[in-house]
This record gives sequence, structure tokens and C-alpha cells, in this order.
Amino acid sequence: MSIPEYPPDILFARSVDRLVLSRRAGLSQAMAVMEGARHHGLPPGLCLVVDEQRRLEGVITDGDVRDALLRGRTMRSPVTTVMTRRPVAIPASLPPSGALAEIQRQIRASGRQRTIRHAVLVDGRRRVLALLDVDRLILTHSSYWEKIGVIGLGHVGLCVAVALAESGLNVVGWERDPGVRRSLALGRPHFHEQGVAALLRAQLGRKTFRIARSAGELASCRIFLVCVNTPARKGRADLSHLRSALASTANLLKTGDLLIVRSTVPVGTCRTLVKKEVERATGLRVGKDIGVAHAPERVMMGRVLEELHTLPQVIGGINDWSVETASRVFSKLSPNIVRMNSLEEAEFVKLINNTFRDLSFAFANEVSALCETHNLNAARIIRAANIGYPRNPIPLPSPGVGGTCLTKDPYLLANGARRNGLASLPRLGRKINEGTPVLAARRLLKALRECGKNPSTCKVFVLGFAFKGEPETTDMRGSPTLDFIRALRPRVRAVYGYDALIPKEVVESTGARYRRIPAGFSASDAVVFMNNHRSFSTIDIYGLARSMRRPAVIFDGWSFFDPEEVERIPGVRYMGLGYITPWSRRAGARPG
Repeated sequence: MSIPEYPPDILFARSVDRLVLSRRAGLSQAMAVMEGARHHGLPPGLCLVVDEQRRLEGVITDGDVRDALLRGRTMRSPVTTVMTRRPVAIPASLPPSGALAEIQRQIRASGRQRTIRHAVLVDGRRRVLALLDVDRLILTHSSYWEKIGVIGLGHVGLCVAVALAESGLNVVGWERDPGVRRSLALGRPHFHEQGVAALLRAQLGRKTFRIARSAGELASCRIFLVCVNTPARKGRADLSHLRSALASTANLLKTGDLLIVRSTVPVGTCRTLVKKEVERATGLRVGKDIGVAHAPERVMMGRVLEELHTLPQVIGGINDWSVETASRVFSKLSPNIVRMNSLEEAEFVKLINNTFRDLSFAFANEVSALCETHNLNAARIIRAANIGYPRNPIPLPSPGVGGTCLTKDPYLLANGARRNGLASLPRLGRKINEGTPVLAARRLLKALRECGKNPSTCKVFVLGFAFKGEPETTDMRGSPTLDFIRALRPRVRAVYGYDALIPKEVVESTGARYRRIPAGFSASDAVVFMNNHRSFSTIDIYGLARSMRRPAVIFDGWSFFDPEEVERIPGVRYMGLGYITPWSRRAGARPG
């Protein structure tokens, strides 16, 4: 059978015999074939297993061999015990234009979680004819994407942009805030994230990443990645940033381009809002002329660069071409790709991930509230429940649940449930978590009164203003500390504040007066640990507590310290979530 005409850099035909291996061969012979391929310009680390009639039976890679050896196989083991038995095989009867669709169909049918680099071209009897380079086939099919435009260079956008640039792609970033653009162009990120500053400077130096001075500079890109913030206002999604990003860049899209939405959105947004805006701006049809995909961001602040390379990347699209092309982009970061059947499935994934986490924290905080009715130590009870019990590990309670994702995504999911007349457990979880900082403030005021103090004369030192301490971040969006301070400030004389990373002027913008740790302790009647930064667990709590305006309260919101040890300090009362040690005026206590 004749082989269809493919561009010469896509097809390995004349030399493919050097990759063919008999089904009777052992692993040592497979490795020899793979090694020999390097000397003939063939893909390394791959061989094709065939029967006596040269019919394709499987594919084996050097990774398969390594895994087999780790599982106890030997180099004499037959290749048939290791090979992939359902490789992607393309009938030579298909023209090149149909090959990609068939590759996508077989990948979807097999449930593979990784992209493939090569497919085998076979005749009607499944005999090996050639090897196809799938990446090059996609590039030819969709026009070469030598530039990727990233729209929105906040925490999500900047991290994915520099990571893609590091992978070898040419990335152009656009950020509408001129101050942020200037700072990034100088290699200075506007937020703290482990490793991002160094990576930004490195990619700017290599010229694989540059900051556009106007949105129009993205016109030469073929793939556009939208990473703008989509906050929630009064429990509803605010899509104004997404609309603005589409308004400034959608008119740059051309036939054959792909728009990938990375922003978190309510289910249905890509098929309705995004599709409508793109078609209105371009006059082209989404799904036929222009591709749209959704690749939700699921990384943890503080570990963004690490998780971009380790977490599976979820991809949904308006059609198979959009899914596969977006998968190729994100396979540069992670080999694990989860292909969804629709845009809506991909939109759902992010929402249920974060809603489940928020609900689990709400349960822990509800346990804390229940423990308070019996004055029991919630942290101790939960740790005991988790010991040796693998089925439902329960998180520890906290003074609140913050951040942009967990405070928003449950509402995006819940609003869809409400529109369809369904119950909204996510809203209940949010209500519990949003009420926790206010409840903590009330409990602290009560503890001060029980110590014989008038809260209106007391000073409170609050440690931890970022929405979380580990992994460390400077992000204060949705921080429970802000709600705690709002509830506390009108009822006390002064609130002092400190964070291990956040600068003085930002702390003081919340209404707290900045103090470092020794001075904050000695000036205060109560000290409150609101996030779990590692530095707090190593402070000399005993020496610092003795310097406080006793009788005093230590509110240990993250169970850093042993309650019984703290209680040995004269005139100091330990307070945790759900638990407060009984107060008595012991010897050594002194009034404030």
C-alpha cells in the first residue's frame, strides 16, 4: 500500500525497519534496538513489536524496560510481558487531515493520561509502514505556535508564563496594570512565590519571555492563555476582568488560533460568555474557525512552580482539536493530561476540588464549635480520631479559611445548584468558615473578661496576616485575619499586628499597628496566632508570655503549643479552638 504524502519532518518511513522487533525478543534486544535508533535519526527510546507477518502487536519504551526491571523482571524477559498492547495505530488509508482526529479518538478511547509523541502508520492488515511524529503533525495542522500570549500576569498567569518559557516556548505576557508591567520587565514580581523571581529573571535574560507594552503585541501569537482573576462579589462571580481581557484581545484571534481559559469560572461560562465575545469580536465561528479550551488552575499558593510540573493538567474543549492542542501546550509542564469530554466537565473539576476542601475545613471548624460546648480540645480529639484510621482523615480546625479560591469557588458551584433547585451544602460550609473568625474574636473578648479585664482597655497582638502561613505567601486576599480584626477593633483599645513576610505598611493598612514579636508581646494583654507560619512554632513562647500584661491570654489558633505547658506560666491563660483552660488567679499572676 502506498503511504500518504506527509511533510518530510513528520514521517519516518524508510528507516522504520530499524525500530521493528520480533515478539519473541527479550528486553536486552529491545534496548539494543533503541540504542541503535539514535544513530539513524530515529526517535530514541522506542521500538515496535510485530508478529511473523510484520503486524503491529505493541510498543515498548525505555521507560517500560526500567519499570519492568524495578518490578523484578530481567533483561531476558520477553518484550510481550512489558509492551503496551494497544498502541495508537493510524490506517494508511486516512489522509493526513484525518490522522489527527483518529489519534485523538484512540487516545480518548484508551483513557490515556499522558500525551503520545509518536503514532504508527499501518496498512489494512495492520502491518507497520511508518512512524508519525504527532507533535509535528499537530503543529502543521494548527499553524505553528511559535508564540503563546498569556493575558493577566497575576499569581496564576505569571507563574504559568515563566514555566512555559522555561520549557522552551516563546511567551509574550500582557498585564493591563502599567505599574506591574514595569516591575515585571525589570525582573521584579509583585508577589512572593517560591522560585518565581529567579525564573522570571532567567527567562527575561534568555528572551523566551517578554512583557508586552500593549495588548496589540500579542497579534503574532497563535495560542492565547487567559489567566485573569474572577473574584466573587456577595457570593456571585464577578467576570468583569474576564470580559475586559476578551475585549482587549479577542479581536487579535485569527482562523486556526486557540484560546485557552485558565481562569476559574462558573460552569457554562466558556460555551456562553467566551464563545459569544470571541465570535462578536472576530466574526469567526468558535469550534470551526477558532478553538476554545478550558484548563483550570489547581495549584497551591507557595508551591505553584512545583505543582505545575507534578499535578495532572485537566483539559476540556469545544472540540477534539482544541483539547489536543491545549494538551500539547500543558504537556510541556506535566506529562499527565486528563482529557475531558466537554468544556463544562473541565469547569466543574476546579469547582468541586476546592469546594470539597472548603467543606472538609468547615467540618473541622464545626467540630471545634461543638467541642467548645464541652470545653474540650478539638485538635487533640481530631488527632486521636485520625491515628491509624485511614478512611477519613479530618483536618485540624483553624481560625478561618481564606484565599481567593476556597472563599469563591464554593459559591460558584452553589449558585448553579440553586438555579436548578438543588440543595446547597457548599453555601453552608462557607457560612461556617466565614463565621469562624468572628466567633474567635467573641471568644477572645469573653476570655479577657473572665480574666477580670475590661476588653476596651486591652491591647491585642495578632500574628499572621497572609491567608495562610504554609506554604508561605504574601497573599492577603480572603484572609480570615481581616475579618477577625474588623470584629475585634471596635471593642479593644488597640490591635497590634505582625506577619513574617508582609511589610509594615500593608499590615497597618488593615487598621492594626505594626509591632515585631518581642515588642508586640510585651505591649499586649492577648496574643493571637491567626496563621500557621513555621516561624511561629519556634518562638520562645514561655519567655515572651512572661513579658505580657498579665493576666493574659494566648490564643493558639494552630495548636503550636502544649496547653499544659503554657498554663504553667503564672498569669497566662491558654486558648485554642474549642478549648480554653479554666482560669484561676494563681500565685504569681499580676493584673494588667
